[in-house]
Amino acid sequence: PLKITSSSVARGLDDVRRRDALEWLIQAFDALDFPDTELFSAFALLDRFAALAPAPIPVGPGAFAVVLAAMVIVIKTNGTHRFLERAKRLVAEVSGSSQPWPSVRKAELCMLQRVDFCVCTPTSRDLLDRLVMEAAQTTAQLAQEGETWDADCHDKCADLAKFLLELGLVHEPEALYGPGHPPLAQAIAALLLAMLVLRAPWKCVKQLCDATRMREAGSQAVVNLMEAMRERWCQEERRGSSGDNGSAVLEKWLRRKGGSLGVAPPLACDLDYLLLGGVLDLAEETTVTAAVRVAAGVQRQHAACRGSQCGNRRSEARTSNIIAALPTPARQRGGGMRGRNSQASVSTTTSAAVALEQRQQQQQRQQQAHQQTFASNLSASPRSANGKVSWTAANA
Repeated sequence: PLKITSSSVARGLDDVRRRDALEWLIQAFDALDFPDTELFSAFALLDRFAALAPAPIPVGPGAFAVVLAAMVIVIKTNGTHRFLERAKRLVAEVSGSSQPWPSVRKAELCMLQRVDFCVCTPTSRDLLDRLVMEAAQTTAQLAQEGETWDADCHDKCADLAKFLLELGLVHEPEALYGPGHPPLAQAIAALLLAMLVLRAPWKCVKQLCDATRMREAGSQAVVNLMEAMRERWCQEERRGSSGDNGSAVLEKWLRRKGGSLGVAPPLACDLDYLLLGGVLDLAEETTVTAAVRVAAGVQRQHAACRGSQCGNRRSEARTSNIIAALPTPARQRGGGMRGRNSQASVSTTTSAAVALEQRQQQQQRQQQAHQQTFASNLSASPRSANGKVSWTAANA
């Protein structure tokens, strides 16, 4: 049910009103301390309702009743009695009417009928939580082997992936939904981008990018979604640094993380480099050419030497490994993976181990400078401009 298209969502609810509705839900759920999983269920319910709408959702009080109905339905379905009572009090406070419930009940019934009463459908956040759980098992194995990637690193990676998924879903529906991308592709893209940024071990990346899983999600879709999330992350951080009103998603996660995410978004060229520098055995994938298989073979030789000849560069070589077989946007712009581009990709892969140390040092300097600039311009107070309510726990 969640494999919907961006065009169908836009027909029922335009991008500006959709973003306002989702950001209001973010503020409300965060203030009332509702779980993020329920927030994503509300997102999904509202988007499915819009995608199935025969006409655009009307502007006015009825539209806000739809947003309130999505919140109430999700809490009724998955929340506790205490959560439901808090949601009801919030509806009474923000509805602007002495009798808000007739319109909210009407919106609830209309929403349930339109989605055929299928409310408890898995969201991309549910799938991400499952992928994070699997990655935790891999992390535990690495900890037993003496690796530096421990539970704290895993938790930081999981939080970053959750932030990226939420940011992309709120601000980039055209990219994340696209022509009908499966929710699994969204979840993999968020976690994979987080692993790349935080230099997760190759074993974690390999476990995430299982060949069967990648074929189901669509390797090209995963790459495109990663780039969309990365670009939106860069845009929102620039807006925050300039003092403009930023995303409610970014503000929420900055509050949770003590004012800083602890890492800066990678540059587009760095993301392309990391995508090119790794290995994924997709021999059955039609997009894999002979040149890519050769490049993968070269990387396996580098991996084989890590224990004996690579010495101190063991972890550095491992962290750059990621999906050589995936067709990145840079390769598409260059005309595919044939002829000179195929030779260039092989050449780039074979020289990756040599250039890796210099590139990582440069990226670390860029990230440190970016973080210092960003942290110095952060606003300590939550947003309350543009008519959006800055909810606090007292509103509960």
